[in-house]
Amino acid sequence: MSKPTDALRNERYLRHYELLSENARHRLLSTRFIVAGAGGLGCHLLELLVRIAPVQLEIWDPAVLDAPDLNRQALYTPQDLGQPKATLAVERLTAINPGIQAVAHVRALNVTAYNEQHQSPPHAPQGSSAAAPQAAHSALLDCLDSFVARAGIEPIAQALAAPIFHGGVELWYGQSTTLLPGCGYSDAFGPDFAARAPAAKPILPHIPALIASLQVAEILAWCESPDSTPLSGVLCVYDGRRHRLDHIQWR
Repeated sequence: MSKPTDALRNERYLRHYELLSENARHRLLSTRFIVAGAGGLGCHLLELLVRIAPVQLEIWDPAVLDAPDLNRQALYTPQDLGQPKATLAVERLTAINPGIQAVAHVRALNVTAYNEQHQSPPHAPQGSSAAAPQAAHSALLDCLDSFVARAGIEPIAQALAAPIFHGGVELWYGQSTTLLPGCGYSDAFGPDFAARAPAAKPILPHIPALIASLQVAEILAWCESPDSTPLSGVLCVYDGRRHRLDHIQWR
């Protein structure tokens, strides 16, 4: 009988297979990654993730692609303008790795939307690849641009006892932290976190690429050690003008 991690014995994963433990490989393949946002952060994070493994994805984004998005949203092309990002992302990611299981939801992720999707009878999704098997774990990937939207996904993580891998970008700057079960945005950003202003729209394309890389590194660290990661309880802040990374303890 084959093991679940045999899926990573494919030659395409040869360069990194031995860098992950058997437990990490198993968790990576048995986790349903619920992705909030398929924009600048989401595009980079998702592409890295599907190149590492044939992962299970739910991609949530209500927006359609517009021209300013093309400066940093690496999965899309000018021919995609006006089309939903979530369905485009599933199409492109499946082309990169046909082994993934991915579903697109062209709506914002919040408790109401999540419950409607997961409590109603199955129906044809707006964009999907192969049907996903039952996942043993869940994780939320925060690729959002406002704390109001983040407040909407936190109860989902709490209900699932799932970690949130947070990323944020603005202007020349970015940040990342990991909220393990039992921790929330208020722990890292204060009780009034939802009142924080949305991120400014101007952004250079290398900032989301770097922050998404930190998020992926945290996902792999969690797969190795689900009770502790380098950024659980730590906010990593990147200053793109000075090429500086700072760690701020918040727990």
